[in-house]
Amino acid sequence: MRKPYLYLVMQSLLRYIIAPLLLDIKVKGRENIPDPPFIMAANHLNWSDPVLLAYLTPLRVSFIGKAEVFRNPFLAVFMRSLACFPVERGQPDRRALREGLEILKKGGILGVFPEGTRSRTGEIAPFEPGAAYFALKAGVPILPVGITGTYKVGILNFFIPKKHKFKMKIGLPLNGTGEISLKDGVEKLTLELDKAIKELIQDEN
Repeated sequence: MRKPYLYLVMQSLLRYIIAPLLLDIKVKGRENIPDPPFIMAANHLNWSDPVLLAYLTPLRVSFIGKAEVFRNPFLAVFMRSLACFPVERGQPDRRALREGLEILKKGGILGVFPEGTRSRTGEIAPFEPGAAYFALKAGVPILPVGITGTYKVGILNFFIPKKHKFKMKIGLPLNGTGEISLKDGVEKLTLELDKAIKELIQDEN
């Protein structure tokens, strides 16, 4: 895998220059962030959501991106340098599963948006089972994060100093149980994650 040098540079700029000077970010629940490996899962409203998740921890977060972007060789290099890897949506993608599990096996953090795509309405769409599957297969917790304030924020006005109020609330880590089948465990954990993120968002509204 290509070393994500650009991610390390951009994350440092974000945490120490961009966020303090330009962004109005309120974070609750930092004490709930566990030691890696774990999965960071959040609702998805805007292109900037991965940026905000990367702000939460000085550690690298590897994000899953839609495969269509990676079909452009230049964009593929760019995305890989930002610690992203592709997944084919709407179908089982064994390569993406292997890559995600390998990241967790090596003690990393996997960033997942369980809706599978950005919300077009601002409401949470039904969750895909991927985050729960990764968690149960790798034996790691899922950290639910509720994001508000990013809906319909454009790329340029995102950086207008203190224009938007971004809020993130971090819930308690969710752990699956090994007492039932993998299929049932994935369904159960997906429902728990859906409930947790919705509650976090409601608390911030």
